[in-house]
Amino acid sequence: MEGKCSNMSRVRVYLTHFLPELQKIQRRRSSLSTQRQRAIRFAADMCLARTANKGSAWTRALNLRLMRREKTMTNTMMIKKKKSCQLRRGRMITLARKMRSAFLDPKCCNNGGHYDGAIDRRLRTLQKIVPGGKKMEVHTLFQETADYILNLQMQVQGLEALADFYTANSAGRVDESLALQQRSASCAAHA
Repeated sequence: MEGKCSNMSRVRVYLTHFLPELQKIQRRRSSLSTQRQRAIRFAADMCLARTANKGSAWTRALNLRLMRREKTMTNTMMIKKKKSCQLRRGRMITLARKMRSAFLDPKCCNNGGHYDGAIDRRLRTLQKIVPGGKKMEVHTLFQETADYILNLQMQVQGLEALADFYTANSAGRVDESLALQQRSASCAAHA
């Protein structure tokens, strides 16, 4: 139970960063759903980078990417929204297809056990997924991937808790901090 509570404290820290960002997005009341989705995704990534271990390479790479994205979002927010959304969606679909074919490819070795480059393809795909992965050595890439996965799991738990909270309280407005206090109190009781 101790591991679950320590993870819940990380989720609480994540949500304390994420909830104010969501409130800012809510106040803006953007008319475009794609712009709103981008802002929420940006806030989620930014809060993940804030919550994670500051010494990891993927955190530094994600922070750098977010700073660049923030500059481009403010400069080009109103320019070519539909085109960029369609292009991004097309790139994401293409990347997803490449990833699926690379990871589901049963042929890693052929010709009597000779290496055919499938592992290199899978490593390149992994380098694209992990922020800053293209600049990492293989052993560092695996360590950073493990840390990144743990932090993504924490992010998912936080977002699930937030969704559960808003689903349960959709009839009326309830203070967001109440759910966080209840979760931290239950962790303190188990400790």
